[in-house]
Amino acid sequence: MATTIYIDDSAIWVLVARGRQIRKWATMPLEPGLVKDGVILNEDVVAKKVRELWRAEDMGGGKVIAAISGINCLYRLITLPELPKDLLPEAVRREAGRVLGVPLEQLYLSWQTLPSVRGETLIYLAASPRNSLDSLISTLRKAGLDPYLMDLKPLAIARTTTESRAIVIDLQPTNFDIVVMMEAIPGVLRSLSLPREASLEEKAHVVREELDRAITFYNSGHMDKPIEATVPLLVSGELAQQEDIWKLLVGRSERPVQTLPLPIETPEGFPSGQYTANIGLALKELTPGKRNCLLPGQL
Repeated sequence: MATTIYIDDSAIWVLVARGRQIRKWATMPLEPGLVKDGVILNEDVVAKKVRELWRAEDMGGGKVIAAISGINCLYRLITLPELPKDLLPEAVRREAGRVLGVPLEQLYLSWQTLPSVRGETLIYLAASPRNSLDSLISTLRKAGLDPYLMDLKPLAIARTTTESRAIVIDLQPTNFDIVVMMEAIPGVLRSLSLPREASLEEKAHVVREELDRAITFYNSGHMDKPIEATVPLLVSGELAQQEDIWKLLVGRSERPVQTLPLPIETPEGFPSGQYTANIGLALKELTPGKRNCLLPGQL
């Protein structure tokens, strides 16, 4: 049984799954100001609301898999010489200090080796602001929960797609995530907040601009194999359920758009688009060799 939790600026999202079957889900809205850009500002109040949700929905045990907001997180693919395993952590840290442009004291680093050519080590590097992760862990512990696994929200979303080449957008009322999947690797990830008071059209405009930037950025570094117009846009999230927004996201492009298919059994009436991050967290439990907590070390 996997119990997952994600807290954003607008709500607490909880989902329980056994294997690939969803057993229970629940949400609780949050008042403005309790969480800002993924950082929990009032830990005591949010922890109290988590406890209330746990009691009201009878969520059971306290071990949870938690998602961290992707806002202000950094991702890089880095190449190192082939090194002994015991030297790799320090080599990754040194290279991270060189390429990230942010003092490492402000970040938690996590990394994973990827298949590479002989003589090289290819590393997928993710860095999360310490204040975001620390506030989440502190809040969950105040609520009596044990976050034994954690992951960044956009990486959890990436885990839900079986497409090797796709663009995934998770669009929620106060934030969105863009994941560009190329050859089954999340090549570009962007996470930004959205103003609560903005109209649907205004929010779609912001997302569209960021989507264009993500595609342009990827193509500038992969001119030999750019993102073609045939690469599908897979959408999830509470706002993405309104198909009127789909045309706003692609504009004049003929890129195909569809709801993100999920590799998990969903019961009738389940609002799958609202729990994409939670489903990705549950799948983390099922992925052999990738169950490490997102703390300094490997993904």
